[in-house]
Amino acid sequence: MPYASMPKNLPKPQPIWFLLAEEKSGKIAIRKIGKHLRARKTRKKLQKLIVIRSKASMAAQVSKKMKLAMLALIGTITTGIFFVYQKLFGGKPQPLPNNQYIVGEKNRLTVSPSPIEEEIVAVSYSENIAQGISEVIKKTGNLDFIKPGQKVLVKPNVNSDDLAPATTHPESVAEVVRLAKAKGAYVIVGDRSNPNWKTIPAMKKTGIYNAAIQAGADEIVGFDDEEWIRVAPEKAGNWPNGFRIPKRLEDLDHIISVPVLHTHSIAGHSLAIKNLVGLIHPADRMVFHASPKRDEMIAEISLAIKPSLTVIDGTKAFIEKGPSRGTLADTKVYLAAKDVLTADVIGVYLLKKHGAQLFWDDPWEARQIKHFLSLRLSPFTQEKIQAEALKI
Repeated sequence: MPYASMPKNLPKPQPIWFLLAEEKSGKIAIRKIGKHLRARKTRKKLQKLIVIRSKASMAAQVSKKMKLAMLALIGTITTGIFFVYQKLFGGKPQPLPNNQYIVGEKNRLTVSPSPIEEEIVAVSYSENIAQGISEVIKKTGNLDFIKPGQKVLVKPNVNSDDLAPATTHPESVAEVVRLAKAKGAYVIVGDRSNPNWKTIPAMKKTGIYNAAIQAGADEIVGFDDEEWIRVAPEKAGNWPNGFRIPKRLEDLDHIISVPVLHTHSIAGHSLAIKNLVGLIHPADRMVFHASPKRDEMIAEISLAIKPSLTVIDGTKAFIEKGPSRGTLADTKVYLAAKDVLTADVIGVYLLKKHGAQLFWDDPWEARQIKHFLSLRLSPFTQEKIQAEALKI
């Protein structure tokens, strides 16, 4: 009999949960069934969510691997292009005998005599930047190697347009310029930033440009659009085609290198040895960055360029990561050294003293330092430098 013709007083069919409610369990049964149904729905939703997230995670992993593969491929192609460019258009390399530099003392095994007692390296802690820089420079000879009228390049670290300690503190650069000007020098402040940045805009953003002008610099140069010469130092075995440096370096009498105290996420540290990377052609930078002998190639740049003094700015430091971002330490320490190797080793000890976690416990195991030592570029023995390191 159709439901429509049933007497009106008959109850309508009820859902199953209502019928079960008539049993003894009453409300308890309803709660149990409700929980069961909700649990089933929740489980199904979770299962769907897990599947979706799992697929998304797999896709992300694949995407990451593809990106890394693409970057590696692009890097390889770019390096190949730069290598060919260097070979075809880099110019004929200028051979450099074992003890000759484009700029720097010709006899690397001689320390200039001085009428006053000088230290081969000096370290100073100071709240005042100019005072700290001035103190370490005075202890290492007071720039007496500069004669009036000589051309001096003050070479800061302007790898990017990030503020110190990604780059050298402007006041440290300014104090070096002031002291060099006081000796009668013609002072040029110059560097070549990472190819991702234009050097002069980077100098302006970091404050180095204005600080150098106010300190009396005669020229401020970005080696972006320079005339380059290719040099082939005798012992530069990892640079079979040599590397290019700005031609204007031939006209210099001295370089004062002013790196910054910081770690480097790839190289471990970036101090005195690596600061000279800013004086080679961007294409050559690409070549060594793609080479398994990267650190050895960096060290070999010093076969052509020898700073008369290295002054490390430790107003602030990165003690982890770097070079542009990292764990910051308010170190307020300054260092001057008569050669690049001494500056690098003592600088690494300062980093470790302030809590830096490096790739090695012994600085002499760092590849840049180890190779630099093997090239016999320092006038000081490992034992002499180590003895100085123990004093800090």
